Amino acid sequence: VAVATGLLHVLENYVYLQTLLRLPDRGLAATAALQTENGFYYSYYSELVEADSALEGLQNIIWDRRTEYPDVLNAIRRFNIYQE
Repeated sequence: VAVATGLLHVLENYVYLQTLLRLPDRGLAATAALQTENGFYYSYYSELVEADSALEGLQNIIWDRRTEYPDVLNAIRRFNIYQE
């Protein structure tokens, strides 16, 4: 049973990685590889980096409208997204 489970896990990982390699953009593949809370926190990081200014990026994070729409929340306080 353990060997069969291990083989299924290897197959699952192989299919997952092949799917990522078929994505047209390397940046998209790197973002898609992030799972669970890693992708969640990375979305805030990319929002800050892609903003026109650091102040605008910080404002977008502090007054976050996308996470719990239509409510506005302070993502820094709510999710503790400070650099650790």
